[in-house]
Amino acid sequence: MEYSAIFHDMDKRFCYAIDKDLFVIRVQVKKDDMEEVILHCEDKYIPMERKDTRKTITMKKVATSRFHDYYEAQLRMHLICLRYFFEFKDMQGERAYYGNYEFSKECITNRDRMFDCPQNLREEEMFEVPQWAANKAVYQIFPSRFAASQPVDRELWYKAPITPMDDLHGDLRGIIEHMDHIQKLGIDVLYMTPVFKSNSCHKYDTIDYYQVDPSFGTLEDLKELVQKAHERGMKVVMDAVFNHTGREFFAFEDILEKGEKSKYLDWYFIEGFPLESGSGEIPNFKCFAYHGGMPKLNLRNPEVEKYITDVACYWIKECDIDGWRLDVGDEI
Repeated sequence: MEYSAIFHDMDKRFCYAIDKDLFVIRVQVKKDDMEEVILHCEDKYIPMERKDTRKTITMKKVATSRFHDYYEAQLRMHLICLRYFFEFKDMQGERAYYGNYEFSKECITNRDRMFDCPQNLREEEMFEVPQWAANKAVYQIFPSRFAASQPVDRELWYKAPITPMDDLHGDLRGIIEHMDHIQKLGIDVLYMTPVFKSNSCHKYDTIDYYQVDPSFGTLEDLKELVQKAHERGMKVVMDAVFNHTGREFFAFEDILEKGEKSKYLDWYFIEGFPLESGSGEIPNFKCFAYHGGMPKLNLRNPEVEKYITDVACYWIKECDIDGWRLDVGDEI
């Protein structure tokens, strides 16, 4: 048994909740090393003499990498805190037990030597995934380059290579006109990259979250697109660029104009004045990928949190969209 390959941590990678009573627990072992992996678990606080809460679950191998196998178990228990440990049986028949980051040759009976999973902490990390999102084919569209409803420069449209700043003048109407084609592909969810007002072709540097970029069309075009998708049984997901804005977003423009006196100073992470973001320089304010044209929002600011939440709710209500894809979700 390769003990050095065995890894488990009491964090959301290896121990998390699907709902308030359903837990997922995982463990990493050496590839092809184990014949059987068993999870032992019980209630942390109920004494054994009062009630036997112990459960034993044979874990399933759910993933394999170049060097490791990953075993998983799901268990449903209504409790305040779960205590658990692992039992391993390798291909040679050797057995070992692992709890609270210690190995043992004997089955673990002392709860202090087990791993710990507080239910309330796992509940705080939970989020609900809509049922319609399961096992669906998602089709991503970059509106500027998908289809144009108006005559365009065909030489530009078909040239190669395309550079990041090339605007091919695709629009929402072009997407609407190709909705039958998208449906024939068997698509369930239509996901569009940003459509809000911006000076770039990619639109990830938002100027106005409440306005469809005029180059893409109008609010009515977006409403029609969502309606046409729904008529064909497809959902529509829009891009939530809430990690950062563009430099011309009203709050950042106010900082550029008023400096330290701006009432929006705490909407961003400003590290000094004057603001510096020249080509090849690291800006003195936080931004996406050190790109001075995309200053990072301070989402811990209640005003920013409310603004962004209002934006998200507005488009759900106004255009009946079905969801949001969160841009740079790992940095928020």
